[in-house]
Amino acid sequence: LVQTIAAGVDGVIGNPGLPDGVVVARVHDPEQAAIMAGFAAWHVVWHHRRMGQYLEAQRATLWDRQTIKTLRPPSRVTVGLLGYGLMGRAIAATVASMGFPVLAASRTGGDSAEGITRIAGDDAVARVAARSDILINILPLTAATRGILNAALFATMPEGAVLIRLGRGPHLVEDDLLAALDTGRIGGASLDVFQQEPLPCEHPFWTHPAIVVTPHKASVTSPAAVAGDLVRSVRAMQAGQRPDGAVDRTSGY
Repeated sequence: LVQTIAAGVDGVIGNPGLPDGVVVARVHDPEQAAIMAGFAAWHVVWHHRRMGQYLEAQRATLWDRQTIKTLRPPSRVTVGLLGYGLMGRAIAATVASMGFPVLAASRTGGDSAEGITRIAGDDAVARVAARSDILINILPLTAATRGILNAALFATMPEGAVLIRLGRGPHLVEDDLLAALDTGRIGGASLDVFQQEPLPCEHPFWTHPAIVVTPHKASVTSPAAVAGDLVRSVRAMQAGQRPDGAVDRTSGY
C-alpha cells in the first residue's frame, strides 16, 4: 500500500520505483474539498466582478464607480468545470449556490444537482469549454489530459472567457495561454499549478496583468485526515478488501 498525502496521485503512479501490484490510495477529505471549493469560488468572484480594477483604483486613491458600468448577473455567466470527483463536486455545488449555472465534464453520466448539468463522453471537455465564460480545471493528470488546455481548446471558448487552473501543471500549454491572453481570446486567468514549481522568477506569468498567481496552495489536507485515511486503508487491506481511496493505476485516477 502507498497512501498519498493529497488528492493527486500522478507523481506516485509515475514513479519508476513503484512496484507492480502495490495499491495506491488517495486522501478522501471533505474538508480539503471544502477549502478547494472556497478557493475556486473566490476566483470566480474575482473575475466576474473584475476586482483587479478596484485594487488599481485603490492604489491610485481613486474613487471610481464608473469604470465598471455593467455587470452580467450570475445567472448569465456559465461556469464550466473539468472534472467531477470529490473536489469537482464540492466546487460545483458552491459555485451553483452563488447563482452561476454550472456545466461539469465527467467521465460518466449521472444525476445532476440543482444548477449543475453533467456532460459525459469523449468530447465532454470540448463541449463544456465551448459554453464556459469561466472554466475551472480540476482534472487528474493522465496521458489523455496532458496538454489539454491548449490553443485549440481556447479557440472554442467564448471570447474573453476566463481560465481557473487547479489541476496539474502539465495540463496547460503555457505559451498557448499567453498567446490567447494577448489576443483577448482569453480574458484572464488564475493559475495555482505550473509546469515548473516553484515558478521561476523570470517567468512571464508573474507580471502579466491578466493573471493571478498562487503557489500551489488551492487546498490543504490536515495531518489528522491523512492519518485517518491511512488507518482505514491499512485495515481494509488487512481484511482483504480494496481501500475506498484506491485508484486505478492504469487510468490514473
